[in-house]
Amino acid sequence: MWALPLLEKALQLIEEVPCIADAHVHLVDNRSPWELALELAGYRVSLAQVMEIRPPAELVAARSQRVLARAWRAAEPVLRRLAPWLLEHYETPDRLLAETLIFLSRFGPVEPRESPSGARLVFYADPEPSRGPGEVYEAARRRLGEGYRGLKLITTMHMVWPDSKEVEEVFEAAEEKAVPVLVHAGCDPGLWELPAFCSLGNPERLERAIATHRDVPVIIAHAGGYSAAAPGVFTEEAVKLARRYPNVYLDTSAVPLDVLEIVVSSLPAGKILHASDYPVVEEDTPARSAARLVAAALRRGRGRGELEAMLYRNLEELLGVECRPLEPP
Repeated sequence: MWALPLLEKALQLIEEVPCIADAHVHLVDNRSPWELALELAGYRVSLAQVMEIRPPAELVAARSQRVLARAWRAAEPVLRRLAPWLLEHYETPDRLLAETLIFLSRFGPVEPRESPSGARLVFYADPEPSRGPGEVYEAARRRLGEGYRGLKLITTMHMVWPDSKEVEEVFEAAEEKAVPVLVHAGCDPGLWELPAFCSLGNPERLERAIATHRDVPVIIAHAGGYSAAAPGVFTEEAVKLARRYPNVYLDTSAVPLDVLEIVVSSLPAGKILHASDYPVVEEDTPARSAARLVAAALRRGRGRGELEAMLYRNLEELLGVECRPLEPP
């Protein structure tokens, strides 16, 4: 249970810091970069990393249909225990697949653009690992020559394993171009809540690529724990990687309070990046995500300097970009 004075102190501290950075936001539902920049500014975010996702909907439908019924049957006892409401919502494998494809339709290509006002946006390209070996490396290099400052790797939606050749090619391109890789870790809405598909988001299988490419900054998204059915599903694996490798960081997007406490108590502040996943998670905002992080950090006895590191300084150092206070309107 979170005491009201603790939350009040968290909100006060957020108001006192010069700015907030957000390591993980999206352009969805045909928003323009300018609209997103202005929305983020409304939450006092002045530096944000924008993640492009180009989901291969036809490939997802084709590959999943082969095993979906079997995966549904295998997952039913687990979901009935952990999240029966998911089974009630999706009802059948066919509806599960239909809603998955609707969710994927929210995403699409993103073009890096400067915003005349609002938050400063840094764009990450989706190198589309579902292209297959040989093509991913060239696609990643080409996109990085078009104004993108990093690569967004989402193995769940692209239906590839984190220890695949395709993922290795993403890391090769990132190392050559000296850019970070942000890796989705955990499940995703829709069919990826089934364990058979969620396992595509296990960050433990990234270790070979991380160990081989130690000059590549790697941000493990959602602290490894993205899941409606089992929040924190791969947080233990993500924390182990962050402890073991100096180039690994965790972002706190879409992470509930109890998982945040685990992260904050397990890692130094320099390993943690505030992030929100805005606006993908309904009824959540960068302000709420920042308040959760600060409250968890205060509960674990973290000081003002550590809070500022997590809220904006770590991302500043990672990108070499200043998180400047927003000008008053």
